[in-house]
Amino acid sequence: MEEAKVDGGELLLETMSFGRQVLGVTQAQLTAMTLAGCVSHLASVDVTPRPFNSALRVALTGDSRAGKSTGMRYGFLISANPWMSDSTAPGIRAFFNRKGPKTFFMDEASKTFGEAGLRGRSHQAYKILTEGFDWIGTLSFSVDRSLQEVSTFGVAWVAGIGEAVPHDVLMRSIRIRMEKSTEDLADILDTDMWETGLAYRQAIHDWIMPNVEWLENFSRTEVRKLHPRLRGTIRQIWGPLFAIAHLAGGELPTLCMEAFLELGIDRNEKPKPTPGQQLVLDADRIIADNGLADVGTIFTADLVDELREMDDRDYHRKGEQYLLQEIARHLGPARNIRGDNLLGIVCRGKGGDTAPIQARAAEIREKLNPAPAVEEAEEDELAMEPEPALAVAS
Repeated sequence: MEEAKVDGGELLLETMSFGRQVLGVTQAQLTAMTLAGCVSHLASVDVTPRPFNSALRVALTGDSRAGKSTGMRYGFLISANPWMSDSTAPGIRAFFNRKGPKTFFMDEASKTFGEAGLRGRSHQAYKILTEGFDWIGTLSFSVDRSLQEVSTFGVAWVAGIGEAVPHDVLMRSIRIRMEKSTEDLADILDTDMWETGLAYRQAIHDWIMPNVEWLENFSRTEVRKLHPRLRGTIRQIWGPLFAIAHLAGGELPTLCMEAFLELGIDRNEKPKPTPGQQLVLDADRIIADNGLADVGTIFTADLVDELREMDDRDYHRKGEQYLLQEIARHLGPARNIRGDNLLGIVCRGKGGDTAPIQARAAEIREKLNPAPAVEEAEEDELAMEPEPALAVAS
């Protein structure tokens, strides 16, 4: 009989269901951790070209008793050829001399790097975490007075209290900020739970290995199409996860995108609006707060007054003439309108339409926080729709 094909999507959903029994983390965090475990089975596959030229790091941070060690054990159970570092040179050398994929785990990072993550730069574990990210990363040892280099390439997990994980390691990592859970969770060290985790590791390995070529092609040709931010280091970290998710199919591509949007785009990395863009966004906020979308127009004088009243902005420090110039520059020239102002008085004055301002604000928000790419069929259909006019007035 022909062997039944493994349903990767079902397998990973079952693996995450197992993870929920032992971990008090968000769905996005669990998705990222599970897919990272899958990536480890590919990280050192000896084929050309490689499925991936860089290997991600997973950094679990949080206060004491936040569940970091349990998170490490979950990763340990489902990852390929894992080893929990004892941080000694002989142990590290023995581990990296092994053949096949290697997954390096380092718990209690503060013991090596300090609670601020500023120590231990000369430690071999630091070199592995920072240089083993690239497929050319090696570690040198002296064996019988001769220099021996072994590859350190592979997925790595590191956990530490607070800021114990060095910043340059975090920059190459998917950071999982863990918090103490109030849920009644199962003990991952229970024999039955441990054996279940090991069974999922084997099932994941057996599913991934026949699909190495597909994953390599998807990683090189399709990943960058999924989101505008999947470039450079971000693509190196998240690209393998997206490839695994799309191989699995079903809910996994959506779950991976949700994890990426929550964990992969650091809040400090998100582009900030320019002063002109912020003015448009604030005008849109005034329109919404005062119900002016239904009215259809806004007086320039009302807009100036509302801008200067915003507590979280500094418009009140700028002269009225300056604001009028900025409004004309970014919202377009005003025209004569008649209607109720924000005081409910019917009057005539300079102003403009609200719809173009709202359209421009929506365009700015999309640029600052792009939506996930739609399927090609949808793109073709949407391309036939006329674009809305972007002219604005104040």
